[in-house]
Amino acid sequence: MCRLGLLFLAVLCCKANEASRSTCGVSSVNSNFRKFGGEEAQRHEFPWQVSLMHNGQHWCGGTLIDDQWVLTAAHCFSTHDIALVKLKSPVNITRDNVRAACLPSRNETFENQMCVVTGWGNDHTGNSQRHLQKVSIPVQSNAKCNEWLEGEWVTSNMMCAGFEEGGKGSCFVRYYRETKGSEGCQLTRAHGVKFFI
Repeated sequence: MCRLGLLFLAVLCCKANEASRSTCGVSSVNSNFRKFGGEEAQRHEFPWQVSLMHNGQHWCGGTLIDDQWVLTAAHCFSTHDIALVKLKSPVNITRDNVRAACLPSRNETFENQMCVVTGWGNDHTGNSQRHLQKVSIPVQSNAKCNEWLEGEWVTSNMMCAGFEEGGKGSCFVRYYRETKGSEGCQLTRAHGVKFFI
C-alpha cells in the first residue's frame, strides 16, 4: 500500500504545472525559522499549511502540494503512513497567501538539517492552539532516535526529528516525551528561499 501511495505521489508530482513549480515553497513573509523555541507563525508565513476541519473544528493538519492535492498523515483517516486528499475544486496557488510546498527529489535526505514543524497542536500546558504554531527542530539519524526511544524502533521508511530532551515538537505523541501533538502536522526544510516538505 505504501509503495502504491508513493508511486501515486511521484506521478502527481510530475503533473504539477509550471506556475506551481516556480512559486512552490515560497512564502511572502520573511521567516525566522531558525528559532528553537516554539512560537506563533506569522499570517501567511506557511501558505501551504492546511487545516482539515470536521464540523467546523480543526481535526488534522495537511500540506498543499498542488492546486488540488493535500498531503497529510493517513492516521487522520485510517492507519497508514500518508494520505492524499483531493480538493473538490482547484485553488489558485499563485497568490501570496496560497502556495504549494515543494516536494524534495527522490534521493534527498534531511538528516542533520534544521527543519520547521508547523501545526495546531497542544502547548506544554495541554491547551489547544487556535493559531498556527512553528518550531525549529533537527532531523536526526534513525540510529540516534532508536537509542533515545529505548525499545521502540524507527525503521528505514521513517524519519525522526526533534531533541533528545524533548520539550519542542508537535507531531508524535509518544516521541520525545510530549503529552499531545498535532495530527498531520508538517515538517519542512528551507533551502534558499523555498520550503520543501
